[in-house]
Amino acid sequence: MAQLGGALMGLLALGLSAVPAGTEPLSHGMWVTRTVDLLNQDPNADSLLGFSMAFGISEVYLAVGSNALTDVRLPNFVAHVKDRGLRVEALIDCSGRSECQMGTWSTRIQQVKDYNQGRPGDQSFDGVHLDLEPWVGTGDDYSWVPDLISYYQQASSALEGSGLTLAADVSGTKVTNDQVQPADRQALLDAATRLVLLEFVVSSVDQVFQRVDAFRNTVDLSNAFFLVATRVVDFGASNNCQNRCVLDQIEAQYAGTLGYAGWATFRYIDYNDPSICPGDCCLVCTPPAAGFDPAVVAGRRAIRCSAPRRLWNPQSETGF
Repeated sequence: MAQLGGALMGLLALGLSAVPAGTEPLSHGMWVTRTVDLLNQDPNADSLLGFSMAFGISEVYLAVGSNALTDVRLPNFVAHVKDRGLRVEALIDCSGRSECQMGTWSTRIQQVKDYNQGRPGDQSFDGVHLDLEPWVGTGDDYSWVPDLISYYQQASSALEGSGLTLAADVSGTKVTNDQVQPADRQALLDAATRLVLLEFVVSSVDQVFQRVDAFRNTVDLSNAFFLVATRVVDFGASNNCQNRCVLDQIEAQYAGTLGYAGWATFRYIDYNDPSICPGDCCLVCTPPAAGFDPAVVAGRRAIRCSAPRRLWNPQSETGF
């Protein structure tokens, strides 16, 4: 643990030096949930920024329920994050077809626009990040696809002239299923223009590659982009601490590929959970230490993001 901070800074330097000259830097995103808890424990985003800078995170997807958007501490928090050069996207979600049809997500987009209006740029969101999941609980029923296309199109129209960019999460398994017609797959991509492929519930990077290739080989990426997202929980202590290795392998596999815009990792709170990420398990690409027993660490009590001692502390010797 004493070498953790230095190891992460080394990885960041290597990642930045790998970007080809003359090209846009690839994005490295991270979902940040439980925003109000974070405002309580990390009001100036010191812990979040320490982790993000060391791990190479360039953009965060900050959950914005109504309580977060009206919290007077939010502008200061956003300003601190953006002051270090990170993009901040407002994360808006819904789960299940009925919830998504209610349209609360659409109201939330307007609330984000209202929040930004008249605010200095350093306190404003850079974009809207949709995590609309109408497929949850639908099984083999794919009748939600036209709805999702419409949602993306509505969001795109709502953001016109606002200065906010749009990105959208979609299940990598669902979007490549044969029941999704190629034209609909393309329509989802075109409407969002920046699609984040959720490659979740996988056990190997080869599975991720298979899903991503199934997507990118069946769409036109001339005017749109995709990111590849994995979950910390899938590649943490229960899976030989592969998390950082998998992210590095994704970058190596797709950097320079038409439409590839980077990777994203789900989620910040899981990096602070010792049952998922004991020690530097999820942070560096090294084989597990001798005697490492995932079954033992998995049984430890999870410590939530609100526990300050597990948040990244750049002033500490170990980093955590």
